[in-house]
Order: sequence, then C-alpha cells, then structure tokens
Amino acid sequence: MRFFFQAMVRDGYGRAVPAATVTVYLAGTTTPAKIYAASAGGAAIAGAVVTGDPSTGYFGFWVDVADYPTSQLFKVISSAANYQYPIAQITWDNIPIFPSVVMVAAPSTATSAGQVGQIAFDATHFYCCIATNSWVRATMAAW
Repeated sequence: MRFFFQAMVRDGYGRAVPAATVTVYLAGTTTPAKIYAASAGGAAIAGAVVTGDPSTGYFGFWVDVADYPTSQLFKVISSAANYQYPIAQITWDNIPIFPSVVMVAAPSTATSAGQVGQIAFDATHFYCCIATNSWVRATMAAW
C-alpha cells in the first residue's frame, strides 16, 4: 500500500516556486528514499528526485509501506535553479508520511509478518501488531 505526500515549494515571500527540484531522503541521512510516481505499479523514481509543477510549485510522490516501517520519517530538500528571487536549498526533516495506524490483511498466525501500527480484522477477530512480527487479537462479538 502506498501513501501520498504533496507540498508546495515557496520562496521567502510566500510565492510558489515553479519547477523546483525536490529530493527525498530518509530522515537525518543522505540516503535517497524509495519513492514512486503512482499509487501502484511502476519502478521507484531514480535518485528520489521529483520536479514541482511549472505553474503552481506543487510536488508529490508516493511511499510504499512494503519498503519501510510505518515509523520511518523522511527528509525533503528543495532547490530551484535560475529562480528570479534568492532561494537557498530548503530542507524539511523528520516528515511523517505514513499514518500512525495502517490497515492490512488479517495475519494467519501470531508471528506473521507485521510492523507496529498495523491493524486488521476478519469475520471473527480484530488484530493489532504490537511489535515486529507479533500480533494480538480480540474476538468480535455482539454486546
């Protein structure tokens, strides 16, 4: 499952910066993040670099929960060449992209693959992953 992140690059005057270059890293590092251009399918974007919209300055990308734990934070660095007003490299660090709770398919055992923050349900049980590959469940019943 992929989650979308969208933002706008603005200059010091609050104006949109058209066609800014944005690079995405794992938080606190210079390790490029694995990001995608679409909600499903396709290869990761090479170099984790996206370009903002030429008229609005908006940029966006998708991150797949299969690539990272849901606790992973990201760093976004933007820059703009030949922009009419001074814009230094702008960095946003420790950005949460994944929701704190992620719905997944019901696990088959208490030690099925899972990450903290994942929940699931089926016809008879509600499941919660409380540690890596460690699930608990509660029986659903009318009351």
